[in-house]
Amino acid sequence: STQGVSSAASDVYKRQYYYFAWSKRLINYYIKQQQYNTALYEADKMMKQAEADNYPAGMANAYNILSSIYQVKRLFKLAAENREKEIEIILKYKIDTYNLSNTYSLLASFYCSLGEMEKAKEKLDKAKENIYSDSQEFYFYLRSADYYQALKDYPQMEGCLQKAKKLLDEKKEVKRMACDYYLNERNYYMATRQYSKALSVQEHISQNYMDTVSYTHLRAHET
Repeated sequence: STQGVSSAASDVYKRQYYYFAWSKRLINYYIKQQQYNTALYEADKMMKQAEADNYPAGMANAYNILSSIYQVKRLFKLAAENREKEIEIILKYKIDTYNLSNTYSLLASFYCSLGEMEKAKEKLDKAKENIYSDSQEFYFYLRSADYYQALKDYPQMEGCLQKAKKLLDEKKEVKRMACDYYLNERNYYMATRQYSKALSVQEHISQNYMDTVSYTHLRAHET
């Protein structure tokens, strides 16, 4: 019956919202408060619940949030492992594939931090294949800049930043990610020993983004 279908759809929505609220609100709150052990405990609990519910999207959510916790703790190997597991579930069950580009881009930055440059390049290639929006393209250029910085290929890094800046100047949806761009621009000037320019960018960040810089640039993907 129509009522039965409507009820089933309502149940699906409630379950989706339940896991969304658990991960994006409750657990992110603990991360912001730097209560990492509590966040890990909640994420582990969420994973067990999703497994008991046989709910792949909930499991993907749990891997996503576990990766974010390890990221802010700078445990990049664990952050990468959990992102890989998230991607595996997303591809297997065709869940929210729209956001795959950002997930691959972020994963590439983890491998850069681990010095695993071949893996980083492989993930950036995957990110490029899955770009569906201006903000995803912007994020891809910034994570590509991280990659070239790790290789000390500063002309390529500059090229990526120029492409990102063009999108920042022209595309409205990218404006909310401006802080991430300026952090990368500062890093470029520091790496190329242009210290006065780096200081100028840092002052711009301090004046405009200090309430968000410690946290949201780490969570720019929000996938």
